[in-house]
This record gives sequence, structure tokens and C-alpha cells, in this order.
Amino acid sequence: MTIIVADYGFTHPKIAQLLAAKVGAVGRYFGQDTSSDGKNLTRAEAQLLSAAGISVFSIFEYGAQQAAGGAAQAAKDVTLARQQRHDVGMPFDRPFYFAADFDVPDYAPQSTDPLAKLGPVGEYYSYIHAHMGSVHAGAYGGYWLISRLFDAGLITFGFQTVAWSGGQWDKRACLRQGGATILGGEADLDTPERTDFGQWTLAPTPPSPPQQDGYLVLPGQAGGFTGRAVVSTDGGKSWG
Repeated sequence: MTIIVADYGFTHPKIAQLLAAKVGAVGRYFGQDTSSDGKNLTRAEAQLLSAAGISVFSIFEYGAQQAAGGAAQAAKDVTLARQQRHDVGMPFDRPFYFAADFDVPDYAPQSTDPLAKLGPVGEYYSYIHAHMGSVHAGAYGGYWLISRLFDAGLITFGFQTVAWSGGQWDKRACLRQGGATILGGEADLDTPERTDFGQWTLAPTPPSPPQQDGYLVLPGQAGGFTGRAVVSTDGGKSWG
């Protein structure tokens, strides 16, 4: 059965809204945003989504043209992505869709090399592939970006938007963003093209074991355990 997939940034629909719309997976953001009510996913939100049976796929984006910053920007983004992955609890084996949310030009019109055509954007994704590995290598963008990154062997997961695509779709992309919205425009509607598009959930947090009352043997004056035994009847808060 095809699930309904959506992505959103600053709008933060409520869990009840997502469930009412039968959304089964959401794209949520990582990146440089630091506002308390900003677009980034938090651990608390990931826990709520997971508890509701809604999986998450990870999009890394703050500035639309960050990828044009080449390897130097990628180094910063990889470091931040790793830290935020840890903070949120995102599983290590799931990918990020690093975004190039603009019309990436052809930097080498006379070349047939897909990497050369991407110029500094290619350097950005080359760094990500080299330092995060192919299992984490994903990209969001238009047709030519996604197509050339696949041709260059730099991504395993592609999330293609209808923008800057000229009506073309790369069949290797596992997610498509076609321009439709749901939830009154609060979220973009996405179409999964394969079962695994990088989604994940957090495992439920196990409850803390109950405190047990018990005995504590106090050491004697000579350092041996010859002192008196004391008992706690309030879960270890006090002993007597």
C-alpha cells in the first residue's frame, strides 16, 4: 500500500492533523537554523512522530544555495549533520537529503563529465560522499542536479523537485516533490518511488526500572564489612 508522504519546515502540523490526513512519513529538516520554533527537527518531535507511527526522512538545508559553497561549505554541513543526527537520535544508517534548492547551472557546457557540469556544487556533494559514505549520500534538487549526481556515483538517495526539472523525472530518484500541498498548504506532498526512501523512527524509550527498597551494609572501623546493616523503606532516599 502506498503511504502518504509530506515534508514541512516552519509550519509544524500537529500529530492529530497528520494522522487525520493519513500521513505515514514526513520530511523534516536539519541545518543551521537555531530558533526555538524554527524548521529543525528536535528529539522530542521525532519521539512524538515515532510514537504515532509516522516515520521521518531527513533533509539538510538552511540557505537555498549552500551547495554552491563547494567543499568548504560541505565540511561545515557534514560536521553539523553528524552532531544533529546524534542530538535527535537519528539512526546512523539512514541518509540525509542535502539540498540544492536553486536552479544549478551547467558549469561546463562543452563537457560530458557530469561532475564537471556541477562545478562547485559537485565539489560539495563529492565531499559529502567521501566523508559520510554512500549509505548517507542523498540530495534534493531539480532534474539536472539529481541526474548528474547519480551519473557521477555521488548519491544513493535522490529527492527530486518539479522545480528546475523542465517536466523531466529521473527514474532513479526515490522521492518526487510535484508541487502539490496538503494540510491547507502547510506541507508539500511527496511521492515515494520505492519502499525505502531513507525513512526512520525512534525506538520507544524503555521505562526506568522501579526503585527497590533494600539493605546497605556500612563498613566497620577497620575497613571490613563488620558494621551495622541499615534499611531503606522509601526507595533509597534515606537509610536508617
